Amino acid sequence: MYICEELGFSLDKISKILHDNNVRVRVFPNICQSSFPETPSIKTFFIRPDDITVYATFVDVFELISDKERQRVLYKVYK
Repeated sequence: MYICEELGFSLDKISKILHDNNVRVRVFPNICQSSFPETPSIKTFFIRPDDITVYATFVDVFELISDKERQRVLYKVYK
C-alpha cells in the first residue's frame, strides 16, 4: 500500500497494522508530499537519503520518482 502525504508522519503505527495483515508498505521518498497546497516544502512528508535506514524498519519499498536522466543519480544518493 502506498503511504503518502500526512500519513507518512504516522508510518510507525500504519506499518504495524499493514504488516500484521501481510500488506507491504511503499513510499515515494524523494517527493515532498502534502494534501495542503500552501504547506511549505520543508513541512511536507519526504525522506532524506540519510534517513533511509531509520525508515527501513517501517517501509518495504522505496520507489523513486524521476525522469530517466536523474534516476541513476537518485538511486546512488538513496542507496
